[in-house]
Amino acid sequence: YFAPQNLIDNLANVSITNANITGSSFAGSVGGTSGSFSSTLTVSGLTTLADVTTGNATSSSLSVTNNASIGGNAAITGNGSFLGRLSVATTSTTGTITLLQAANGVAGIYATRATDLAPTGDFITYTSSDGLSNLFRVDNSGNILANGTITGGAATITSTASPQLRVQYNSSNELTVSVNSTGSTTVALNGASSSLAFIPQ
Repeated sequence: YFAPQNLIDNLANVSITNANITGSSFAGSVGGTSGSFSSTLTVSGLTTLADVTTGNATSSSLSVTNNASIGGNAAITGNGSFLGRLSVATTSTTGTITLLQAANGVAGIYATRATDLAPTGDFITYTSSDGLSNLFRVDNSGNILANGTITGGAATITSTASPQLRVQYNSSNELTVSVNSTGSTTVALNGASSSLAFIPQ
């Protein structure tokens, strides 16, 4: 007599569709060398996924509702939803997303825009809680758009392109500062009635 067990083991070349897996542990290559999760994979409970790669296990829609640990590489080809905190290359959950540089010289976040032909959209958008005000943006050309103050240290602009600094009300009313290769500095004003005033504070 053997007590009933919920056990699935040693599956190779198996495709699992619309699976709901609770409290399970996967070690090694999930589903063998060519197994896959298609359509929807829902994982709930404390689940460990080890070495989940494109060739071994893929999911077009992955939903993790509790705790999940992926010990190797994971490829999500559709939508992924993590209802909690996400840690990458670390077990720390300091932030909503916590990253640890995998190795010296490796980018912590690496992004490529979809096209170089009339690109639109931002790389990063950080908004107010109501989503109506942009607090910080990095657009797809690398421009930083933010309101606020630089604190904690001096800001340095290093560029051979002139002007190195441009302060604008709009494109027709601006102040520019340029430094050439010999250190000669030019402060230029542009505007219909431009002027420069030094006022003690």
